[in-house]
Amino acid sequence: MIRNLIFRITRVIGLIVTFLTLSLASLCVLAPTISAEEYDQVIVLSKTTSVKEEGNNQAITDALPIALSMALTEIGITPIDARFAGATFLEDVQTSPEMIEALQLYDAERTGRLLILEVSVTPDMANPELMTPIVSMIDVKSGLIPAIVSTLQVLVPLDHASINAVATALARSVAMRMDENGYIVKPSKIKPWGGTARKVRLALEGFNGCEQQVLLTIMEEEFPGFLGIELEKAPNPDYSIYNYHTTATKQRLNKWVRLMIAENRASMSGSTSDKVRLYVQKEGLRLQKIKNTVIFRAECGG
Repeated sequence: MIRNLIFRITRVIGLIVTFLTLSLASLCVLAPTISAEEYDQVIVLSKTTSVKEEGNNQAITDALPIALSMALTEIGITPIDARFAGATFLEDVQTSPEMIEALQLYDAERTGRLLILEVSVTPDMANPELMTPIVSMIDVKSGLIPAIVSTLQVLVPLDHASINAVATALARSVAMRMDENGYIVKPSKIKPWGGTARKVRLALEGFNGCEQQVLLTIMEEEFPGFLGIELEKAPNPDYSIYNYHTTATKQRLNKWVRLMIAENRASMSGSTSDKVRLYVQKEGLRLQKIKNTVIFRAECGG
């Protein structure tokens, strides 16, 4: 009797193992595989202008596409070079009719989509020293523009660090808009900036209501990995603590916040001393704005 019971248990276990093995095998067969030709690609180009820009504006126009390509690569999006997309005969990497035609021929030979990231800088009509960097995302096959992203206005001339800060902000926005529109440019879900979901405590000291709103909006709309944010407490109008939920690492958040601060400092004339201090703590980040200073000038005045 015991022998029969052991035999039956052994048989049941064998059937279960066989079932699981066949199930896993069928899943492997049914799992879709994506070839290299099916992944989407991006290419960074400058917007074609009819008149050659002068001075600082031209310097920004020339430097920003390179800085944007580097910033995209850092967050896991590697642009292609126009010379490897059938445009070897073109001297300027701009969205000229010849360039568009060459890219359309290249795109027609692939299954995946090709996205042009067209970089431009637009001056403020009232104050020409203020410039707005813009990236238009153009689908080569359809001609549609899934998104247009920009940063806060910046004051020219910009130094190397400021251009990198602007490029990083644009790259973050591009990455989020690409995800929202279903573009797949990396053969895995592994992001160089991310990991598992985590909660980061974000303390804002000395920021008024408008400044807090602008800062949080940037972190929500431009920082990759954003999941959600909730207010923990606000004992007074200039001091609030938030719980920021994200898949980005604290090290990357620290870097992005510093670049965001640098970007906004670049748009202000005045002292070069720190207007915002950032402290990295065990449980999160603490930002302290020095009194009698103004940031986010375009949104909050001052």
